[in-house]
Amino acid sequence: MRRIAKTILFTSLLAMAGCSSADIIDLGSGSSNGDSAKADHGENSSSPVEKALDVLADLAQNGQTELQRALAGETLARIQAKEVLIDQVANARGVDLWHMCKDITPNDCGDRPEESSWSGTPAMRRTIVDNLDGYQWGNRLYFTLTEDTDPRNLAATLVHEVNHVLNRSECNYYQDFDTHEVDQTRAFVEEFRAFYSECWLKQGTKATVAVCREQAKQVMEELEYGMTPDFEEIMPGELNPLEQISEELINPRFWEDGSFGYLVPEFKVWPEDFDPCD
Repeated sequence: MRRIAKTILFTSLLAMAGCSSADIIDLGSGSSNGDSAKADHGENSSSPVEKALDVLADLAQNGQTELQRALAGETLARIQAKEVLIDQVANARGVDLWHMCKDITPNDCGDRPEESSWSGTPAMRRTIVDNLDGYQWGNRLYFTLTEDTDPRNLAATLVHEVNHVLNRSECNYYQDFDTHEVDQTRAFVEEFRAFYSECWLKQGTKATVAVCREQAKQVMEELEYGMTPDFEEIMPGELNPLEQISEELINPRFWEDGSFGYLVPEFKVWPEDFDPCD
């Protein structure tokens, strides 16, 4: 699960040093359409999500590196196949809405509902909509978007969020699903990996293990996630855990493939189902 607060969505995509909305994704000379392609993405589609999917389609075909193309193409494929569902925060109901409530206004949620139509109270829903620009649970993504949403920013956000779906992040995020007590170490890994995947998409030929490791770490610090991971729990004796995790995500060598999750949402590693975590 990744809660995207009003102060976080899209700010996270601009937080890296020297990165602006104009160069959030480095299309570079690998794009066959250059600057005209960037303009077309904003003019030929009717919704922010469709525009973002246009950006991913362009990168899947014309990205600068194999990994950039794979991240864009497989993210696009999972969304187009409806293996990832996208809706508005205001439309959330049932247990998804309840999980949003537990993260935003926990005293107003009551017990976990069994009814898929559960809608809480109007005041609770207003609080959630006012404080969330996005949320992920299972294979469902919820956003609050406007026509001013930059499609390149949203494309990178979709890669980040689909990475959470791929790795069932919501099942690893919490020690207790009823109270939403965060597991500091596993939640850190979930967010680090998702920001790491964003970097490989956005930086093109500039992306390296070291660059993306530092940028993912920097973004989390700047956004004040405030997690205090204890890597000794999952990597006993490892002196440089983030370096090891970063390497293994690109080229598993010392740990079993998938030990720290996956970067590219290929069908062969896609979850078999999205049953409740507990």
